[in-house]
Amino acid sequence: ALLMTQNPRQSNQAIRDHLDNTVTSLAGLFQPPGGEGYGLLNAANALYTTMTPTLSIELIEIDDNTSLSALNDDDGALDTNEIVQFIITLSCSDADALNLTATLPTTDPDVEQINNATVNFGDILIGQPVANGVNPFGNIVMANSDGANNILFNLALTADGGFFNNGIDFLVLEPR
Repeated sequence: ALLMTQNPRQSNQAIRDHLDNTVTSLAGLFQPPGGEGYGLLNAANALYTTMTPTLSIELIEIDDNTSLSALNDDDGALDTNEIVQFIITLSCSDADALNLTATLPTTDPDVEQINNATVNFGDILIGQPVANGVNPFGNIVMANSDGANNILFNLALTADGGFFNNGIDFLVLEPR
């Protein structure tokens, strides 16, 4: 109850996972029949350990539909002179990511500009991936490129509760 009072916006699953992650191990001292259990509940450890989400990218969709630009070819790949959008699906573990905002910077010269580089994902609860399909990163303008590069992006993340992650790097392969 104290943990829920301290973290009122965290889901029941996040509270359970946090309690499981902050137990005192009894390995070697006692093992219940069948090996079940996580350890001895440690209320102080649970209360004084910050609930911090671990975020991961589940899926990256490249939208290069011809409705975005007449130069697009709708093949789901980054091509020279296209204007594309990224729809990214994120998931979390360890704690819920509340009011998550992501920024998509890159210093790659093959990316001319990103007009919508910051997106709010809202709340991402444990076990419930969220995509930014309603508000995609875009319009990402591809400069002339020789197709010999992989383009490095960095997804910087912030959420309520002081959570900050300086980024998840990911490569997007250019077609050859």
